[in-house]
Amino acid sequence: MVRKVKKRTISLALIALLVLTGALMTTGTAAPRPVMRLATPQLVSPRNGATLSSIPFYYDFECRAVNGVDYYQIELQYATLVGKNSIEWTSGGTWGSDDPTWTLGFNKVALWRWRVMAIATDPLLNSYPSKWRTFTVVE
Repeated sequence: MVRKVKKRTISLALIALLVLTGALMTTGTAAPRPVMRLATPQLVSPRNGATLSSIPFYYDFECRAVNGVDYYQIELQYATLVGKNSIEWTSGGTWGSDDPTWTLGFNKVALWRWRVMAIATDPLLNSYPSKWRTFTVVE
């Protein structure tokens, strides 16, 4: 005598419901933790659009401290006029410091911009760069 075996199937919707409610568990390793970048530094001074004029041309730059940072990297660029109505940004240098303050000297009267990035031991955790802030060095 041949006996018919009834197949039991579970719908995909039921499986999804069980997974979402935690009723269906798998063995093995835990899910990987999401990678958390360092917070983007908030710029403090000089303020955006500042005019800096004193001799010698040394100025203090500051950003708010970030938890877990290995060091901070400040980037400076200055504007060069290209044609009648456009400018080109040229690197003015990049410096690192374990302190969120810098005293930098300038030898070029120009429109400048600056931003800061928080650097971690693991490069995948570096912050995004802050937004650019501009300032003008005049005589």
